[in-house]
Amino acid sequence: MKRKKKLSPQAQIYEKAWNDVVSEMSEHKRNIIINNFTVVSGHHVYENKYDQRVADEAAKEARIRGDQQIDALFPTGKY
Repeated sequence: MKRKKKLSPQAQIYEKAWNDVVSEMSEHKRNIIINNFTVVSGHHVYENKYDQRVADEAAKEARIRGDQQIDALFPTGKY
């Protein structure tokens, strides 16, 4: 059995930001994020444009939150 690779502190911050964003979404949008994709070459692919837009908006918000947390933790930009 393959061992799961330990995530870097920065990756953990972004993963938590993603989980927070998705958990704050309406049940309808959360269902889209969790259930309406297929995996192609390791990437989540959403079949229709609305579902893809919901996922893109969530990813953008998670990136913004993650960036803010990293900037607060590492103000010099060095980590």
